[in-house]
Amino acid sequence: MSDLPSIDGRRLRSERSRKRLIDATISYIETHNGFPTAAALAEHSGIAHRSIFRLFDSLDDIRSAVIADVSKDAGALFLVPDVTLPLADRITQITKIRSTANEKLTPVRRFAMGQVQNGPEIEQVVKLGNGALQRQLADLFAVELAAMSTAERKNALNTMDLALSWGAWERLRSFQGLSKAAAQRVIVGIVTAALAA
Repeated sequence: MSDLPSIDGRRLRSERSRKRLIDATISYIETHNGFPTAAALAEHSGIAHRSIFRLFDSLDDIRSAVIADVSKDAGALFLVPDVTLPLADRITQITKIRSTANEKLTPVRRFAMGQVQNGPEIEQVVKLGNGALQRQLADLFAVELAAMSTAERKNALNTMDLALSWGAWERLRSFQGLSKAAAQRVIVGIVTAALAA
């Protein structure tokens, strides 16, 4: 019976250390635009190199844990506007919500996209997330989409999904050099046009 508190204490310390490593990895990715080596992670986290591999079997396990952690937390960033708002307000709100989330997630998303080929679980997380975001658009614009033919509805949904995606945001911000406000105006224009078809 006396061993239980020490076992629970060790497990709690281990869980805290794992979380600290995950958070340190995310911080490293955000500041260095890449995944840390074990030595860099030890320095960045303050956790001894040998302890890292007591907490995780490999750097691949840390990668998977980071993707899972970010995916879990990202859901809160993708709020859904009130579906009873006028169309223009819904378009503006979803654009602001998605652009804010995309801006915040850009460093980790870049990392995740580079890791898709390294593990089916990462690809699965990305696909599930993308599917959920498209369903969110279908729900938000259900009234407008219902008035379209099947082909028009599919085209409008795919157009909006693309316009509001992280990939489009990355292109507008990083490659075309648009400000956040200018990128949002482009997206609002595309989504508005998609629903007017």
